[in-house]
Amino acid sequence: NITGPALGLVNDPLCSEFAREKFAAALGDDTLCSGEPLMGSESHSATAKLWPGTFIALGIANEEKGITARNHHECFDVDESSLKYGTAAHVCYAVEYLEDGPDTSDRVYRGDIREFYRQYSPRSLYAFEEA
Repeated sequence: NITGPALGLVNDPLCSEFAREKFAAALGDDTLCSGEPLMGSESHSATAKLWPGTFIALGIANEEKGITARNHHECFDVDESSLKYGTAAHVCYAVEYLEDGPDTSDRVYRGDIREFYRQYSPRSLYAFEEA
């Protein structure tokens, strides 16, 4: 049930380049790939509009183990051996960003957060209404 406009998920170019550089150094360039843009929905789109950052997809499929179904499919499964790479990527980004990440302060949303969610993601307002 769509209750309002859906935001597109747009990665911050500086954060994405920073992440690619740091992930390649930490995990190896051969572990990274770029995909085509998707038209699916993602709740992180609101977060990305509030605070610039980057959204990554973790490859969790493994044909040898029969793990091939995409997310939201009834046969979806995860090759758990891939989770260490997702964890490493998140930790790497957080640590490196705090050390010398790109300055995104001019692109941080500074308006009223409730008005933002009222406009772009009204279903998310329950977090504020319950508090």
